[in-house]
Formats: sequence, structure tokens, C-alpha cells
Amino acid sequence: MSDPAEISEKHQVEKQDTFTEKLITQIIKNLQVKISNIHIRYEDDVTNRDNPLSFGISLQNLSMQTTDQYWIPCLHDETEKLFRKLILLDNLFAYWNVKSQMFYLGNYDESLDSLRNGIADESIIPEGYDFVFRPISANAKLQMNRGLDFDFSAPKISLDVELHDITIEFNKPQYFSLMELLESVDVMTQNLPYRKFKPDVPLHYHAKEWALGGNGSSCVPTEPMMVAEAARNRSWSLQEWQQQFKIAPGAQEGSSGGLQPILEPLAPLFKDY
Repeated sequence: MSDPAEISEKHQVEKQDTFTEKLITQIIKNLQVKISNIHIRYEDDVTNRDNPLSFGISLQNLSMQTTDQYWIPCLHDETEKLFRKLILLDNLFAYWNVKSQMFYLGNYDESLDSLRNGIADESIIPEGYDFVFRPISANAKLQMNRGLDFDFSAPKISLDVELHDITIEFNKPQYFSLMELLESVDVMTQNLPYRKFKPDVPLHYHAKEWALGGNGSSCVPTEPMMVAEAARNRSWSLQEWQQQFKIAPGAQEGSSGGLQPILEPLAPLFKDY
């Protein structure tokens, strides 16, 4: 004999699932999407000045529209228990250029025109791009039955996808360019903690500012500065502090400098000790 509590819990779960399905169906039924003429591009002429690189993606059109039974876009008829969505993807491609032209060197209008010219259509494939994959198009036909839960006259969800062949290409110069970019990003990450010491003026005619650093102190990290930076990142034990002061120049007790020159810049770090 079934436990009434178990039966009640089962009905509650079924009711919740039904509500979630209806909510998702309602959202999809009222959703209309149209995205067109998208070109996202990254340019880098710093990593390798002899071989500037650029990579990006380009998309002519992405849309999702309600259709009738013949898959012609129309307004949804609320009397029908079936509703249909037609999803279209037109001319999507990705590229990675080596020895690339830098769009950013031109003015705003020229750069915008160059990006627009890099969008493919049915009759024109842009030139001057080393494709990772060439322009592809696809369509999907989604049909959902919003009838009663026990209506088996049609599938609850039917999805038919048509996708053209995709060929992915990555040649040797593109691979070397990718490795150079990853190495450059790694170097920039390692140098990031020291960027704050770099002055905001050019080196020429500003030797003093570069010698003192952007904040008026030495731009070359000294021992106390490196200790302070490490202390901000983690908590040090008393033994580690003692060891650090022991190996620091002039830190031994009884020396002419003593601990005062090192402790002064680190004074804020000792307020919790």
C-alpha cells in the first residue's frame, strides 16, 4: 500500500515539472531574435613587430523567427497548439592573420569601413583573411507542442538542423603566431605587479622620473618593497619575518643601519600584530 506522503510528494514534483515546461515554452514562443553584421577583431603589433597579427570572427546574420506550417515568418496564431521557430545562421567565419594590416592605425571611419568589408554575404567572400574556418551557414527548424500533457498526436519537441560542412584549418605561421601571443600574455602577467612603478612619461628627457619611479620611490623593486608586496598577498609567520630580516643588508642587530630603515616602509603591515 502506497504511503500518502510519497504520493503527495510525487504529485508536487510532477506539478513543478509541468510549470517549468510551460514557462520555457512561453518564453520560446514569444522570443524573436535578429543579429546582423557582427565583426569582432583583435589586433596586436607589439608581440612581434615584424609579424603583426589579428584574429576575429565575422557574422552576417543570426535570426530566430516564428513561422507558419510552411516555415514562412508570420505572427503566431494562439489557436494553434503547435508553434514553430526558424533559426537561421548566415556566413559565420573565423580567421587568424599573420603579417596583418592594422585597422586601428586609420581613423574611426576607415576602421569601421574595413570591419564592414570583412563581413561575407551570399556572393562575396572577403579577401585578405587567413580562415580558421570558411564562411558557413545553417538553419534549424524547431517545433513545439504546447497542447495537453497526454496529447501524443505530435512530439513535444521536434528539431531539424541542417549544417553545411565545416573545414578547420590552422597552418604553421598561424600556430607560431599563437604561441608567440601566449608567451607575450605570460610575460605581461608576470610583469603586472611592477606596472605601478612605471612613470606615465616617456623615458627621453625624464630620466629622473624613471629613476625614482611613478610614485616618487625607486622604480627598481628593493628588498623592503618586495617584502611588502609579498606580505600583502599572504600572511607571514614570525619565523619567516625573522629570516627575511636576517638576510636583508644592514638588518642585523648592532649594525649601523639596524632594522629601522626596513621597518619604516612596512609599519602599516604590523598594525595587526
